[in-house]
Amino acid sequence: MGAKLDTPPGAASGWARTIWRYRTDEIVKHRPVTAGDVFKTTVNVPTKQGPDAERVFIVLQHPCSIRIDGVNVRDGVLAAVVKRDGALSEWPADRIYNKMPLPELIPDSAAKSAGAPSESGPVAVKCWWADFDSLVIVSAEQLDPENRIAVMDLDGIALLLQRFAHLLTRAAVAKHIFVESVAGADAEVEVLEDWIGRAIDAGAKGTDAAHDCMRWLREDEGGGMRQAQLEDPATRKRIVREAALEAEHRYNGAG
Repeated sequence: MGAKLDTPPGAASGWARTIWRYRTDEIVKHRPVTAGDVFKTTVNVPTKQGPDAERVFIVLQHPCSIRIDGVNVRDGVLAAVVKRDGALSEWPADRIYNKMPLPELIPDSAAKSAGAPSESGPVAVKCWWADFDSLVIVSAEQLDPENRIAVMDLDGIALLLQRFAHLLTRAAVAKHIFVESVAGADAEVEVLEDWIGRAIDAGAKGTDAAHDCMRWLREDEGGGMRQAQLEDPATRKRIVREAALEAEHRYNGAG
């Protein structure tokens, strides 16, 4: 028997604002790869017949299991193929457990249908779907940021992981549990994105800056590693703020 899973707040017209952090041209190229990132590149789907082809897929693994040393992406990351499949006006909270709706994944194509009434009356939006029946193992090369077309926000990642975990286990784990389990790693990605961006703007190499950032995060300032303190809501904002100040100090005026 199925369970009722969490849904994005509000009407369908606002789902995309909850789910996505960046899409298409908004994406910050140097942002580290994380759960909920969507890519488009050539990939083989072993559960389906047919040759390798260009496909859209979404990363399913927790951020900490994606990057080997906090910087470099490992080979062999689990992802799900993404397919386009009509419009929705109601989020499937108690059905279709083997899929995850991805509203307005590509804004240009979605814009034509935004505000369109569904058969039952409410406003419907175009949705793509993460298909958990079509899983792929992707390489670090396939996770090249140049292939990335969308980045999920924390709430979207939690909804994705909740639905996938329910499919695998039939356990209906509350969304806030997934938020808590990913929030620290999500903050780490934000720190890296900001730090690397400041370094690039100052003329430094992004890869070197990423390693510098991880070394700083893994220093013990007396209360434990800063990286570990990102897991604690009580210290997370302070570490994020101090990381921005440290990066500004290191790279401001560098050339």
